Amino acid sequence: MKKVDDLHYKDLYFRENRIKHYVELLKSLRYPKTEALIGWKHALGDFEGPQQPDYDDSGWADFGELSRFGSADEYGWFRRTVVIPDSFAGLRVALNVKSTLDGDDDPFSRWNETNPGFICYIDGALAGHYDRFHKSILLTESARGGEVYRVALKYWTENPKTDYFCPILRAIDPLTETLYYDFRLPYEQALLLNQQDGGKMQIIAPLSEAATMLDLREPYSPAYFESLDRAHRYLWDNFYNGKWAEAAPDAAVRCIGHAHIDVAWMWRIRQTHEKTLRTFLNALHYIDTDPDFTFISSQAVLYSFIKEDYPEVYERIKAAVKAGRWEVDGGMWVEADCNLTSGEGFVRQFLYGTRFFRDEFGAECKMLWLPDVFGYSASLPQILRQFGLSYFTTAKINNNEYNCMPHDTFVWQGIDGSEVFTHLITGARLPSVRNGEFSTAYNTELAPSFLNGAWEHYHDKELTDEVFLPIGWGDGGGGAADYMIEFGKRMKNGLPGSVRAEWGFVGDWFDKWSERLRDNRFLPKWIGELYFELHRGTLTSMARIKRKNRKSELLYQKAEWISTLNALLAGGAYPKAQLDEGWKLVLTNQFHDILPGSSIKPVYDDADRDYARAFELGAACSEPAEAALAEAVSGGCGDIVVFNPTGFSRTDIVFADTSAASAAGTPSQRTADGRLCFVAEVPAKGYAVFRPSETACGGTTASFDGTVLESGLYRITLDSDGFFASLYDKTNRREVLLPGQRGNLLRAYEDLPLSNDAWDINVFYREKYEDVTELVSCELVENGAVYAVLRQVRRFHQSTLTQDIVLYAGSPRIDFRTVADWKEKHILLKAHFPVDVNATKATYEIQFGALERNTHENTPWDFAKFEVCGHKWADLSDNGYGLSLLNDCKYGYSARGTDLALSLIKCATGPNVDADRERHEFTYALLPHAGSLRAADTVRQGYLLNCPLEARVQQADGGALAPRFSLVCDEAESGVVIDTVKRAEDSGETVVRLYEPLGGRRAAALRFGLPVRGVCRTNLAETDDQPLALAADGSLPLTLSAFEIVTLKVAFEGMGE
Repeated sequence: MKKVDDLHYKDLYFRENRIKHYVELLKSLRYPKTEALIGWKHALGDFEGPQQPDYDDSGWADFGELSRFGSADEYGWFRRTVVIPDSFAGLRVALNVKSTLDGDDDPFSRWNETNPGFICYIDGALAGHYDRFHKSILLTESARGGEVYRVALKYWTENPKTDYFCPILRAIDPLTETLYYDFRLPYEQALLLNQQDGGKMQIIAPLSEAATMLDLREPYSPAYFESLDRAHRYLWDNFYNGKWAEAAPDAAVRCIGHAHIDVAWMWRIRQTHEKTLRTFLNALHYIDTDPDFTFISSQAVLYSFIKEDYPEVYERIKAAVKAGRWEVDGGMWVEADCNLTSGEGFVRQFLYGTRFFRDEFGAECKMLWLPDVFGYSASLPQILRQFGLSYFTTAKINNNEYNCMPHDTFVWQGIDGSEVFTHLITGARLPSVRNGEFSTAYNTELAPSFLNGAWEHYHDKELTDEVFLPIGWGDGGGGAADYMIEFGKRMKNGLPGSVRAEWGFVGDWFDKWSERLRDNRFLPKWIGELYFELHRGTLTSMARIKRKNRKSELLYQKAEWISTLNALLAGGAYPKAQLDEGWKLVLTNQFHDILPGSSIKPVYDDADRDYARAFELGAACSEPAEAALAEAVSGGCGDIVVFNPTGFSRTDIVFADTSAASAAGTPSQRTADGRLCFVAEVPAKGYAVFRPSETACGGTTASFDGTVLESGLYRITLDSDGFFASLYDKTNRREVLLPGQRGNLLRAYEDLPLSNDAWDINVFYREKYEDVTELVSCELVENGAVYAVLRQVRRFHQSTLTQDIVLYAGSPRIDFRTVADWKEKHILLKAHFPVDVNATKATYEIQFGALERNTHENTPWDFAKFEVCGHKWADLSDNGYGLSLLNDCKYGYSARGTDLALSLIKCATGPNVDADRERHEFTYALLPHAGSLRAADTVRQGYLLNCPLEARVQQADGGALAPRFSLVCDEAESGVVIDTVKRAEDSGETVVRLYEPLGGRRAAALRFGLPVRGVCRTNLAETDDQPLALAADGSLPLTLSAFEIVTLKVAFEGMGE
């Protein structure tokens, strides 16, 4: 019996290899004639004009036959007149462009995401493109000898001279090509089946029979074509015409063309314009040539590029959308980073994204489409639902470092209880799945390995018998390729041992299965964040971009509020166009490879210019409005008008450019740089006027004897290295730090991740470190009635850190204003604070709320969270006491046991060799507090640190406005956060947005500073208005549930409808 089996397997082996040989023969026979095209003209530069047939290229260089081209971010042109040889007459002819001397049909040969891509113009018309997976453009179905084509190729490449330019004129035999795909598809399926699988022989036997039918003695003879036709009909009868429809498994894969396009990464944004064009041209080509093909693309910014640069292509896209072939969805302006973007940043991503898709295409977004983002905030479900988005999908979370997601189809519940139906993309090659790998991809093929791999990986087969799969190669890969289209035609009914494949829309899949599973009690639920166990370094890399993001988000919120205030009180114009332009610059740079710090250096040079423009626009909106209001307020020349952009009434310090010795009736001091600093009490979202005084305030805030720094609130004892040996809270009469541990410990860890330098921090970073102990100086440099500054200068190898430790007379916050002249490589710098509390959880601010995470490593899921995201603060507390660690531009935290640490600098060398070796400015702060987090002032102090009071000195006697004003405040002081005030998108009403920050029900009572005609509650999209009634005293009572976001439209008397 064993011998029979051996003989069977040997026969199967030889049959299988015979089929492989025929596949290779048919592949080569597809091209009966080829002719190399030499004699091209070449010029460098990113310019227009050469696409015109009559363009004069006589001054261009001749490009040699074996010459190489390419350099970093190189643009250029090739031009040539192509004449069809007489021998090609009557044939189907294409122009093929490859960048290697051989291996032209291998899509991975030389081509990659950064090198190179071509836009092809023929006789002045945009004809198509060449990229990593698309190397051929059809010139004619039936050539005529002597026919002339004037070809211009605009190219881009990122890499140095590694590529040849090898254009070839090719005749294509359609019958041979058809049979090639007839053979190749089932052969690839057979390779996936083991020898004991009966389906393998069900494939190999018909293929062997078809191979026997072929007459290859004289290719392209009548006998050859007759045999091709006979074999083709035989294979379609055996495989593709429905024979397997009943025998095929119920499982199906819904395919949709797709190409994930990074707005910037290993290339600059300007190249993304052309990558998008090449991708969209490819999708339109397949829509025109295959009646079943569908395509999806997210990111409104990409469509805006095409609308601006290639309006004729944009009109073709609109027609494809209207015809039901192109799915426009995704929700966001860009596929933004979902850790670092603020709550209001999220709102604007969806506001600008969904409105663009609605206005341009009449499309209502259904889903958040984020295949490749480095973690997903637990605040997202509520935001999605308030924009009318019910679905979410990604692939990235299945690429965790330690833990496999237990489900692929589930309900995702956010911190407030909102839910979205979620499906994870399960794209994976079948052999990888069988080997136990759980990572999945969004760059996939419509081919047996990926189709069956997607189904094999799927964890929830008891729920659905269908998954969806984005098909195509992204980032310059152009999306779907010819072989995928051909396979798609043949996979509708499946093959032995395979799932079926069909083209369709992702939104339709979600609609179908969300309805079918609506009441299914076995549908799993995932509660809280979708933490990505990889790329933790993106919370810290490229610190200056993160700082600019934080500052610009807050600038535009301030600009909207002050512009609204100026319009309401002083009749000023609301600068909507400038605000929109600035917001879009900010949003674009929140893309998930820009803001995380994982792009090449030129991307950040461009980002710096974008932010400079955004700050210029923001200042142009806010400063005139602030100046106009200051002069309109009742007061005298020299009076100081102080503006409070936060939703909290506050008593806080403010700095003013005035020669006055003090502000009357409040503690004041002159700063080291000559400004007046004083304590101002200012109402929420409003202003107050303060009179200058020539009487100086005396007094000091702190004393320092070289070891002990002491104020009325704290006694800090320094060790010999200048770190905190003790931090004693005099108000609460207790030590803050663990006994024997050091606070504000600056520790430099060796940062050499296994891969993905800028992206990753591996857990073993904790094993090797060096403390920043070289203290150059430590002295009290300012000490007045308002605050005192202890300045420490430290040296670390080639770097210098200067820290101003600030104690306040009237505030429990301790600030660490830091300037680092940083020169090191592969260092992760952290500031550590070991807290003397009994806590097993730390709490971190996230967008519109907060999230608890364990500080122990009891489970693999806990262990994986050794570096996590927090926004303006993190807190470690027990029921009696705690410590909050605040910051003004950082996002990476760690909490191990009761050691709370903030990541300050991560200096990778790839892909940006100069990352973070520059001047850094940042502030972090401590807020010790009695009681739990809910009893603390952490939320408010986080806003106060990030949104300082601003002062303007009146230049003349003031106007008629009241000397003190609040546009909106919470009279109940319930703890809700009034976050945003702006003009409504489609009316003259004022939008007020507030939220509950810590997870509990709160009863607020909003008081408006102007007469109110009416108030509506609306959603984040500002499209679902529900009238609300004011109380008898004119206040607006509101009860907010845990982490609830509430948006109001307020119609003030006298303002437009």
